[in-house]
Amino acid sequence: MELLAVFIAIFVFGFFDYFGFHISLKKGWADFRFVNPYRIAQLLVQISLSIVLLQMYGWVAALSFNILWWTWWADLLFYFFYDTLRIFGYPRKPGGFNEQVLGNKVTWAFWTPLGLLKYKGKHKVLNWKELFIQSIFGLIFVICLYLFIK
Repeated sequence: MELLAVFIAIFVFGFFDYFGFHISLKKGWADFRFVNPYRIAQLLVQISLSIVLLQMYGWVAALSFNILWWTWWADLLFYFFYDTLRIFGYPRKPGGFNEQVLGNKVTWAFWTPLGLLKYKGKHKVLNWKELFIQSIFGLIFVICLYLFIK
């Protein structure tokens, strides 16, 4: 049940990210300055979900949610919602999963483990294979947490 709650939390975060980012763009709240109002709201949602998981299921659930987030699962879900829901001016430029991820245009994964290891946090392209491998390792790590710690 705990692992299901973790998956629901990352799904909720990806859903929030999809709607929150696009609404913020339309309202002019998601700018790309150093202090970005949308990113602050996003962080508050992430912290809130982490606290709920911590209180209801313990530290492994909260950690697992954040590992999935860090290994790019929320972004994969963002693209899933973008390509399936097709609202907010679909396709906006730059486009969805095929154009951005499979087109090897993702420069904003610099904060992920591979982005930090490979480029030391600089805005460089992580190709789709690297993003998928990283995400798969994140999922395997989370499952191992539950198999060996729980």
